[in-house]
Amino acid sequence: MDVAATDFDCNICLDRVKEPVVTLCGHLYCWPCLFQWIANHNECPVCKAGVTKENVIPVYGRGANSIDPRTIDGADDSIPNRPRGQRPAPSLRRRFMFQPDPLPPHAQEAAFSPLIGFFPSLFGLQFQSAATATMPNTNTGPLTPAELQQQVQFAFLSKMLLFVGSAVMVGLILF
Repeated sequence: MDVAATDFDCNICLDRVKEPVVTLCGHLYCWPCLFQWIANHNECPVCKAGVTKENVIPVYGRGANSIDPRTIDGADDSIPNRPRGQRPAPSLRRRFMFQPDPLPPHAQEAAFSPLIGFFPSLFGLQFQSAATATMPNTNTGPLTPAELQQQVQFAFLSKMLLFVGSAVMVGLILF
């Protein structure tokens, strides 16, 4: 008996699932039951969300039977094999120009202390560690025209806000 499937019931045949699959809407079915359902309907039997053979996810668990279901004798030839699991491609995270560089643990304590870390950012100053000074923006790659325009706008806005903030401070002190 399939230990992984003993705790769950199919939403079509209401029996314990055999070759379990999950739809993108999260409902669990036996692959043979769902395949026969998809042949006549293109929606989830429970919530009526769209279901196709391509967007069904097979479920694998610990203690599952290690026998390949395709090699079992007496398998119904009209029902194809359960779809294989797919892993999405890893996404490459781009680091943007104004994100702080990761610092070693001992440098983070000094850089972000309440006395030191707040004031440089108040005046728009940036400090570089030895690693970032020799290799600035290592992971960013070339900037697209839209990113370059955004960078120029951000720099202008930063300088403008620094000027306005300084004028307000001088005005408060003098008046």
